[in-house]
Amino acid sequence: HGVGVDSSPAMLREARQRSALPVAAGDMGRLPLRDGSVDGVICECVLSLASSVEEALSDMWRVLRPGGQLLLTDIVLREKREGSTGQGCAAGALQVGDLMQSLCGQGFRIREAEDHSRLLAELAGRLLFQGVPRADLLAWMGVPCGGSGCHSSSRLGYWMFVAEKGNE
Repeated sequence: HGVGVDSSPAMLREARQRSALPVAAGDMGRLPLRDGSVDGVICECVLSLASSVEEALSDMWRVLRPGGQLLLTDIVLREKREGSTGQGCAAGALQVGDLMQSLCGQGFRIREAEDHSRLLAELAGRLLFQGVPRADLLAWMGVPCGGSGCHSSSRLGYWMFVAEKGNE
């Protein structure tokens, strides 16, 4: 059994139209689920949008049963970023090491950590070929553009983590 959680009324309406699974309004830091009530949490490219990564991970920990699994995929910083943090999934992107520290600090045991950045590059290429303006794509990624062109002091990546809540 599954349940979807989203804070956006528009996304909840769309989910109800596309799926028979139940959906609930909620925030990552305050999931509308009981303590220890789920076997798994899937968090796809939204942790970087959280107002507090620690609060979000803490609440995911709370709702997982002991031995429960977290599948987390998100935009990450492959290098230190200076200046703009972009928008969309890139807005709150963390460095890979910082995200791993946050997971471990919350008590998760990382079972797998994989770099899937090539998928992000493929998506960017598809978007460009489908007509998304280059400047819009670069702005989404947080690359500052000005009269002298677009320059970035960092590179985005896309990572997958499988983490487990240990027995308490």
